[in-house]
Amino acid sequence: MANEQLHGVKKRVVSEARQFLVVFLYVWLLLAVFDLYKSLILADENIVQHQGFAVLKALAFAKIMFVAERMGLGEKFKDKPLIWPMLLKSALFAVLLMTFSLLEKAVEDKFWPHAAGRDAINTHFRAIFPAGVVMFAALVPFFGMRELGKVIGAAEMYRLMFVRRTLFVPLQNDARPGVSRSRGKTGD
Repeated sequence: MANEQLHGVKKRVVSEARQFLVVFLYVWLLLAVFDLYKSLILADENIVQHQGFAVLKALAFAKIMFVAERMGLGEKFKDKPLIWPMLLKSALFAVLLMTFSLLEKAVEDKFWPHAAGRDAINTHFRAIFPAGVVMFAALVPFFGMRELGKVIGAAEMYRLMFVRRTLFVPLQNDARPGVSRSRGKTGD
C-alpha cells in the first residue's frame, strides 16, 4: 500500500516537473528573444548579462504562472469555445507578469535608487506595458496548445505534434481516386 502511494506521488512529481519545465522553457525563450531584441535595438553591450537575467526571470515567472494555473486562474471559461480560455488566460497572465515586473522594478528602485531615474515607476510602466502586450501575443499560442491538449488529451497532442503525420490516418477523407490515405501518394 505504501509502495503504491509512493509510486503515485513520484508519478505526480515527475508529471508536474515536466509541465513546469515546458512553461519555464517557453517563458525563457520569450524573455531571451525579447531581451536580445531590446539589446540590439538599444545598442546595449550587456547582451550576455541580460540573457542571465532572462533565465532567472523565466524561473520566477514560470513559477508564478504554474502556481496561478494550479489555483485555477482563468478556469471560469473552461467550458466555452477554445478561443475564450486562450485569450483570457493570455491576457490574465500577461497582466500578472506585468504586475510582477513592476513590483520587481519597485523593489530594485527601493534598494538601488541610484539605478532609478526621476519618475521611475512611470518610466518602468512605459517600458513594461509594451512588453506585456508582446507577452500577451506570445502567450496566445502557448495557451492555445495547452487548451487544445486538455480537449484532445496529452497523448493525442503528443502524437499530433511529434509523430510523423504519414503514420496516422488524416481526419478528413480524401475523395480523389487512387490516393492512399496513409501516405498521400498514388497507388502505382
